[in-house]
Amino acid sequence: MRKLLRKLSSWDLAFLPAAAEALARPDLLQTLQNLPSIEYGTIELLGCARLRPAVSPALLQSISRHSESWWNLVDLLPKLTVLFDHGVVDLKHPQVLSALMQGGVTLRMMRSGAIVDQPFPAAPFLTDADLEPIESIHALIKEGREMNHCVGALDNLADAVSGMSYFYRVLSPVRATLQLSWQYGAWWFVELRGADNQPLTRRESQTALRSFPASSRIIGLSDQNYA
Repeated sequence: MRKLLRKLSSWDLAFLPAAAEALARPDLLQTLQNLPSIEYGTIELLGCARLRPAVSPALLQSISRHSESWWNLVDLLPKLTVLFDHGVVDLKHPQVLSALMQGGVTLRMMRSGAIVDQPFPAAPFLTDADLEPIESIHALIKEGREMNHCVGALDNLADAVSGMSYFYRVLSPVRATLQLSWQYGAWWFVELRGADNQPLTRRESQTALRSFPASSRIIGLSDQNYA
């Protein structure tokens, strides 16, 4: 324990009470003692009560090896907790370790079982055939792969499985992906992007969104979304 404490600054020590239960596990304590340094992301992870039972020595070692990306892990922790609670991710799966550091997922991870398929809540608005709701974890990952953009990232998966965001495959007037989110007590069109994350023109966007009922009171896209 003294060896471990010497690696922690006084700033880090403030987080130790939250991680006390994890430090009582011999496997994690031994791993922490053997790491070259203790990253802030490691402390944050150990302090997350819901994730703590799933933390493994391999995960801690992965964080240490990718120390330049630890802020990414800290940012993802709330989303990761949602995915864990819904049974979407297995923190002990080796493919998930790399995803946490890189901020994304791949079809190979999905096929390996690192990302478990789950249905999303039913979309809140009925639309015509040119707008297809994306209805599951695997479908959203495939959409991101097909369109070559980040819609299949872990944070979007968490928002979709919890019902905070809904995603649609736009088939006309051009192929695109739409994100609809519940924010600040209202529905918002958050993002509408084509292949390679390219924005649509204002006319294309208006045509793509016209199947939403006028009575839905969805707040429109900001000007920065248009080409």
